[in-house]
Amino acid sequence: MNIIDWRINYECNNNCYYCFGYKKINHCTKTDKRIIQALTSSVISNITISGGEPLIEPNRLIGIINPLFEKGKKLYLSTNGLNFLDYYEEIKDKIAILGLPLDGYDESSNMINGRNKESFKQIIDILNHDKQTYKIKIGTVITNKNNNYDSLYKISRVLDRYDVSIWRIYEMIPENRGKINESLLLTPIDRSELRLTVKKIQEESHNYKIELVLREDRSKNYLIIQPDGSAIVPIDIGDIIEEIIIGDIKNCTIEELILKWKSIVNDTKSNYYRERILDFKQEIAF
Repeated sequence: MNIIDWRINYECNNNCYYCFGYKKINHCTKTDKRIIQALTSSVISNITISGGEPLIEPNRLIGIINPLFEKGKKLYLSTNGLNFLDYYEEIKDKIAILGLPLDGYDESSNMINGRNKESFKQIIDILNHDKQTYKIKIGTVITNKNNNYDSLYKISRVLDRYDVSIWRIYEMIPENRGKINESLLLTPIDRSELRLTVKKIQEESHNYKIELVLREDRSKNYLIIQPDGSAIVPIDIGDIIEEIIIGDIKNCTIEELILKWKSIVNDTKSNYYRERILDFKQEIAF
């Protein structure tokens, strides 16, 4: 475990069909302080700040970033771009990586998975900003609506114009709103097509790294602190992503939570892995 994801809220200005932040979990200033204290006193050096949309409450976000940065933590901010340039001067030197979403190559295609009309422009405005002091990671979630070579190729052509470090392409998973919209999940044949598409684009010339992240790559791989201080590990069991609560920051140290996470990771593989054997046989091996 070398990174912890702190989802500081679940509120968002978008309505993505695959979103894991569908539920509402309250936070309070006292809990924020306890989480900050636990993180700054832990051995963990890399911390992701995400949501929801963390810039829904920009002043709270800055109040979280500052003490973590001052303690030498390497911060990764995951945002849909809302308000980012308005608070750029207060954030720019304190984050190492900026994560931005892009599900399409123009305003219309970027709305295909539920993002709002302004989302594409917000991302492009940030990419056009010439005072960048951090690395940029672009994330694209693939549903059966945008799982095709033409769409991904056109996104790659957009990214080729900018100083992007990594483009990570994620398979949609059935977590929270993703479970409600499970008709958008990829079939085994869809997954094979996605593998081929990404491989083809990877073989082209780009200045950034391209990674494909499938469902099984994400199961058990995250230790997430929720807005109320509870800690969860998402496990893919086939039909849904099950969020296993392993403790609470108010009565556990980060090190104790990491030990609990390790016990889950080292446990027998989930039912999803066993059930995926037949699916793998239908996919193209690389």
